[in-house]
Amino acid sequence: MLIENPRKFEGVFQGGLDMRVMVFGATGVRGPTFDFGIGRTNSNWNSIGHLMTTWDRAIYGDLWSYIWLERDSGDTETVSYTVPNGGPTVSYTKTDKDDDMGSNNVNFTDLSNVEYTTGEVTSYVCGVGGDGNTGQNNFARTSRVNASSTYGSYSAAKTIDGDTDTSLGEPYSWANARYAPMPQWLSYDLGVPRTINRVVVYTTASYPIKDFDIRYWDDALGYQIAYSVRGNTAAVIPIDLPRSMTTRLVFMDGYSGPDHQPGYVRINEFELWA
Repeated sequence: MLIENPRKFEGVFQGGLDMRVMVFGATGVRGPTFDFGIGRTNSNWNSIGHLMTTWDRAIYGDLWSYIWLERDSGDTETVSYTVPNGGPTVSYTKTDKDDDMGSNNVNFTDLSNVEYTTGEVTSYVCGVGGDGNTGQNNFARTSRVNASSTYGSYSAAKTIDGDTDTSLGEPYSWANARYAPMPQWLSYDLGVPRTINRVVVYTTASYPIKDFDIRYWDDALGYQIAYSVRGNTAAVIPIDLPRSMTTRLVFMDGYSGPDHQPGYVRINEFELWA
């Protein structure tokens, strides 16, 4: 967190900055509140390392609102706030002396290099994740996915939409473009490094991907192969990695579709589990 102009809120003789951030989900459910303590006013004031919580979409929805205050003593009052994108109106308490330092919104799919600003406070969210009330993390669901090529209206986004249906067709999967040279790949940017021990690949029944690699980026060693599959005929391929991979970037490299259609690799859903 960076305060753009500390002395605008607390001058030399007014004491130190006393920052608070409150979080509300798109559903109106209140998340955590953090008090950052007293900071100096003679320079921009920073604090890092605050753990918010795992983002549970079933509870909070797909957007969080961050409300920033600089705290001062005064009479308590109740303030209303309307969550953006059609969200509900919620309320919170503050004092009449507290300085309003604005609000910003964080979307579930945002990467960790996104800089947020209220005009007064600049901040980053270093990592969120979660998948409903499962108690587990499928990191692929929050990733940014790209494809080497795509056929027609098929979409790489279908591989992280949570639908594990292995049916054939555009509503269910990604497939590479016609005549595209192999390998054809999907890349998953997790935003921050994650440690992954299990991968589950859902391909298309009757048109399963035959040969593929799970590849990842290692900052010290470069690209590494985590696991290779050859001769597959199954629609669902669960993979317990022999060695965990800690990475931000994961690739699914497809080398061949089924024998009756080797030029197309299809992925219906791709999961990366902690």
